Amino acid sequence: MRRFWIVVLLLLATLPISAQDGLPPIISADNVAQLQSVMMMNFHEPNRVIQNSVAGYTVPRPKEELHQEYWKPDFQTGWFSLIYGSNSVLLSTTRAIYFVSIRSDEAVYTSWSGLKVDSIGGLIDFYYQYDMSASVHRGENMFYVKLDDLQYRGIGASFEVLSDGIPTGIWTDCNSDAWGDCGAWLEVEFLGNKSRSEVIRLPYIAELDGGHYEVQLEYEDLETIPYAPAQDPQAVVRIGRIPLPYVVTSSVTGIVKLWNIQTGEVLYEVDNGTGQPSVFGNINADATHFVWRDNASETLYLLDFETGENREVAQLNGEYAQWFFLSNDASTILAVNLNFEPIVVAWDVETGEKTVLGEYRQCNRPQPDMARLSRDGTTLVIGCDTGLDVWRVVEDE
Repeated sequence: MRRFWIVVLLLLATLPISAQDGLPPIISADNVAQLQSVMMMNFHEPNRVIQNSVAGYTVPRPKEELHQEYWKPDFQTGWFSLIYGSNSVLLSTTRAIYFVSIRSDEAVYTSWSGLKVDSIGGLIDFYYQYDMSASVHRGENMFYVKLDDLQYRGIGASFEVLSDGIPTGIWTDCNSDAWGDCGAWLEVEFLGNKSRSEVIRLPYIAELDGGHYEVQLEYEDLETIPYAPAQDPQAVVRIGRIPLPYVVTSSVTGIVKLWNIQTGEVLYEVDNGTGQPSVFGNINADATHFVWRDNASETLYLLDFETGENREVAQLNGEYAQWFFLSNDASTILAVNLNFEPIVVAWDVETGEKTVLGEYRQCNRPQPDMARLSRDGTTLVIGCDTGLDVWRVVEDE
C-alpha cells in the first residue's frame, strides 16, 4: 500500500507575478506573418537585472549585489515551463527554480528561495494555474510533490510519496483562485508494464491559522485510477507533448481518440480516413482540433474532433519537424526546427500556404530542448542550450 508523509513548509517571502499592461495579439492566420522574435535571453549574459523578494517587496538589484545563494546560473539546457498568461517562464537549475518575467524589452530573473530543488531532487514537471503551482521532483526510491501559492505568501507543502512507478507529468484541477477543493494530479508509469500505469489525485486544502497558512493532504479523498488508454488494444500510438490531462492515441489503421485521463473518458473517437496511424502532432488550447503528420513526414493534416473532418493541409515531402503547434482558432499551424533548420514555419490551414517566419536564437544543438505555445495563444517560446527566444505578433504602428 502506498504511504504518504507530509512536510508543511511555510515560506514567508512574497513573489508578485508581473502582469503586462496589455496582452500581445493572439496568433491566427490573419496575423501570423507578423510573428517574430521579440526577445532573446542568454542565461550567462552578465549584468542582468535580477529581482529578489525582500521583506515583502520586490527590489531590482544588479547581479553582483545579490547574495550568492540567489543566483547560481548553472543552466545547462533550455528546458522551461511556460506559465499561463504568457508573461512568465520557469527555469530549473540543479539548485533552484527561477521565474523569468517577460517584458516588451527585457527579461527579469526572479529567484524564489522557496522553490529550491537541491534538497528535494531534480524537477520532472511543473504546472501553474490561478497563481498556484504544482511540481513533481525525483528522489531516491520515491518522488516529491510541491504545492505553492506564487501570488501572495509563497506558502507551500511538500509531499513525499513512496512508489515504484515513475511520475511523468503533473497538473491541477483548481477551478478558481481559491486554495480549497483542489487536487494535484500525477501520471505515473511503470517501466516494462504499461498496464500498471496509473493516475493519482492528491487532494489538498489550505487554511489560514494564526496568520499562517496550513496545507493539508486529504487522505480520505485520495484517488488512484488506472491509466485508461493502457486498457485499449487499439491505442498503439500515443502522440507526445499533448498537454495533460489530455492524451491523444491512434490505432494502426488511423482511429484517433482524445482522452481525458483525469476521468478515464474518451472525449472523441474519429477515423482519420488515411488507413495509417497519426504518429505525431498537437492539439489547440480548447482540444477541438488536432494537427498531425504521418510516420514518413509526407503530409500535414488537421483533424476536427467535433465534425470528424480530416483536412490535408500541405505536403511535407519528408521534411521532419519535432515541434508542431496549432493556433487557438485552428487557423494556422506552426512548426519549430523544420528539416533540422533553426527556423519557425507557419501554414495557413485554409490555403495550405507555407511561410518561413525566420530563424530562432542560435544554439549548439540540432533540435531545441523545449518549445511551447502559451495557452492564451499569444506567445511562442523556444529554449535551446543556454537561452530562450520569445516570439510574438508585432502589429504595425
